[in-house]
Amino acid sequence: MNAILLAGGQDTHLVPLVHTAPKALLPVVNRPMVEHLLLHLKRSGIPNVALAVNGHAKAYRDLLGDGSELGMRLTYSRETVPRGTAGCLLPLTEFIRNDPFLVIDGSLFLDANLRELGESHVRSAAAATVGVQASPVGVRDWHRVELQVGKDSRVNGIKTREPSPESPTRVPLGVYVFDPSVLSAIEPGIYYDIKEQLLPRLRAEGHPIVAREIGGYCKNILELKDYLG
Repeated sequence: MNAILLAGGQDTHLVPLVHTAPKALLPVVNRPMVEHLLLHLKRSGIPNVALAVNGHAKAYRDLLGDGSELGMRLTYSRETVPRGTAGCLLPLTEFIRNDPFLVIDGSLFLDANLRELGESHVRSAAAATVGVQASPVGVRDWHRVELQVGKDSRVNGIKTREPSPESPTRVPLGVYVFDPSVLSAIEPGIYYDIKEQLLPRLRAEGHPIVAREIGGYCKNILELKDYLG
């Protein structure tokens, strides 16, 4: 299984830090943030990674090169116009080939077994597997996407929820495994998001989607207090 690391976001919530470097290249414990994630992918048995980047492609290449110093093989896909978390997958068709592939947000810190997530996806025969956790009360979830999960972890509904101070809910974490057939559901040439457009379309067309609980530590660096904390 290969992985695609999403590193092309606008990062407006980390101003002024991102004036000098993109979010995923900011240092955490003497390493760029993205390097921690890449090394975790390697430990999970996933050494082939494509980075979907934007105008900072040179900064990523200069720092990470072809990945050989990390014992990995890195590919780069540069957007000239933002295409969204799903739209940026289309130029990577040759990298994806005909195998299930992992998509992961480049600002995540986690210690989950990503290889096992991929294996469970294959066993389920789903079009998409969504990594989820129970969202603590007060969590920041800008997309406000809630998954309604039924028998055998199948996603029976996807809805946009209102923030609730009373109760937690399951939300996608930014970790997905997709069957390559989902690429045909992505509208080319426009901004297309995984949570807001691709998953609802797959669900509406009857393609099976599975939710898998992500155990262990998981933190998404969304804004300045996440990074400083």
